[in-house]
Amino acid sequence: MHDPEHLVDLEKHPPVWLSYPETLNLFAAIEKAGGQCRFVGGCVRDALLGIVSDDLDLCTDLLPEKVLEVLEEDGFRVIPTGIRHGTVTAILGQCVFEVTTLRIDVRTDGRHADVAFTTEWKEDASRRDFTFNALFLDKHGRLFDYFSGLSDLKAGIVRFIGDAGERICEDYLRILRYFRFLARFGNAEPEEGALEAIRRHRDGLKSLSPERVLKEISLLLKTKDPVAAIRVMQQQGLFVSLFGRDLNLRILENSRQLDFRYNEINRFSLLISGNVDFADLISRQLRMSSKMKTRLLAACEETLPADLTDKEIKERLYFWGRETFDDRAKLAWARSPLEPRYAGYLKVSENWDIPVFPVLGRDLIEIGIPAGPDIGNILERLERQWVERNFLPDREALLSDVRSGT
Repeated sequence: MHDPEHLVDLEKHPPVWLSYPETLNLFAAIEKAGGQCRFVGGCVRDALLGIVSDDLDLCTDLLPEKVLEVLEEDGFRVIPTGIRHGTVTAILGQCVFEVTTLRIDVRTDGRHADVAFTTEWKEDASRRDFTFNALFLDKHGRLFDYFSGLSDLKAGIVRFIGDAGERICEDYLRILRYFRFLARFGNAEPEEGALEAIRRHRDGLKSLSPERVLKEISLLLKTKDPVAAIRVMQQQGLFVSLFGRDLNLRILENSRQLDFRYNEINRFSLLISGNVDFADLISRQLRMSSKMKTRLLAACEETLPADLTDKEIKERLYFWGRETFDDRAKLAWARSPLEPRYAGYLKVSENWDIPVFPVLGRDLIEIGIPAGPDIGNILERLERQWVERNFLPDREALLSDVRSGT
């Protein structure tokens, strides 16, 4: 959870991106056309916490077609990424800005919104999800806070703007975003009103695209300590809505006492207790990429025993590869957090340079072995012998064995 801390005074200590030449050009172009422009959302929130974001979102009271016109005239490359909803992407040098016209939601269905444009900053702020995501910052470092987002951020309170149920029904993904922000910034106990609204609308998660759900859960699992937030998710029945079942959080909770870094694949494997059938199910339900699915399944496919010798550890490292070995070691350690030997496994993995088998198929052909399936069989046998001998015979010794028929 996020520790309370003194927030940065952005007028005295403005974020570095506020003085980028590209930023100054953007403000000048908007103002030259008679408009106003302010940064908004995550980059402002993070700046208050002393975090430099490269996700730079701005709002303006100019209409999107005018924004596109004036920024192109000023040398920006402008892409109409979401112009129907008021958003263009403006690129200058290495800077990428998302510029959105102030807007209100006219109709929503929990996934998409029809919008109308406005010139009222507070109206735009009122359609956002949480109070600390509705903060605006102008070019002078002045903060505009219409819904007490500053005090909520300082107190570690994740609070929906206005009625929580209404905000959720505008986009059901906000349920998952609530818990990601709770894990990242939360200090206070979740508000019962917010949780009641989440329970009431949790089945709306089923209407979301699997890709959006996967992205949000992955971001949650990347936070420093997601366990408390995930426990509250379980209590609200969210995993039943998402996956049709409750989860056993014991292994994930065990991981809090272990001193190593997790990525989202490690935490996915812990969250599902290393169940390979469940890994296969959710990888298909959430439409994971082939790479992500393969890694998750590999992490869960084999249990790593705690009594391996140094030689056996290195054999597995060699055949599995460092990534799969580490994923399995972390899962095994979280299953048995009082077992110190898994820490040693990870230390071996960190410090041992995995050797490369020194014989290739062309080496066998050069000493007279006919090309064909025998080449692969001989290579496999040689590699097994080489590993069993502790990776010691060099290329010439291995080839000599082949020549002599051993």
